[in-house]
Amino acid sequence: MTTYLRTLAMITMMKKSVLKKYGWAVALTGMVLFAALPVRATTINLSNVQGPCVATPVGPQSQHLGFDTGQVQEYFQAVQPCHIEFQIGFDPIDAPLVQIAIDKDVFNNPDYPILDWKDFHIELAMLDASGALIQPDGLGFIFDPLPPVSSSGHFVLNELSDQHMLWFDGFLPVGETATFWLGIQVPNISGTGLETIVLWQIPTVPEPEMVGLLLLGLLGIAALRRRR
Repeated sequence: MTTYLRTLAMITMMKKSVLKKYGWAVALTGMVLFAALPVRATTINLSNVQGPCVATPVGPQSQHLGFDTGQVQEYFQAVQPCHIEFQIGFDPIDAPLVQIAIDKDVFNNPDYPILDWKDFHIELAMLDASGALIQPDGLGFIFDPLPPVSSSGHFVLNELSDQHMLWFDGFLPVGETATFWLGIQVPNISGTGLETIVLWQIPTVPEPEMVGLLLLGLLGIAALRRRR
């Protein structure tokens, strides 16, 4: 039964005298109250990983700042794009959308690129029935009342970020971990109460020219030390 049908059912159970006196004001108030009821995510499951990264779910689904939250740990095997999918279940299944959160611990693994990261990008999309990537109305990162921010202190959210793309600026040394909390609104585009969201993400490292200059600088310092 849809939200509107449930609302109509509630209205019909009211006393006729109340409906006669207040009319559509009561009906509209009922619809607003139903719309304000929290919609729960029954499942937030890591379902697929593509690209040079490893992702592992951490513990059961939890609550964080009032959001149903999935937790995952990740590390990259190369500084290249990584595609991570989460399957989101709705309760009730006919809800128009649900708001969830993803807690991500991202490790700059010293066994792989061995490069410090200067920033981190995350783009949000969904999969339609054909498996194509889409960005439908209603899909987006949640910036209000709490923005998606790094809780580790390594990165800060760039003001260029929008509902589908997050830009984090900062510095993550090799061997350290950045923690992200991502608030996400997911529309029920299929009407089945089961949707798949995609986080397409990549760290970046200093430009090769900058790395070369850094190495030259280190060699210069070493040479000065030898002369002394």
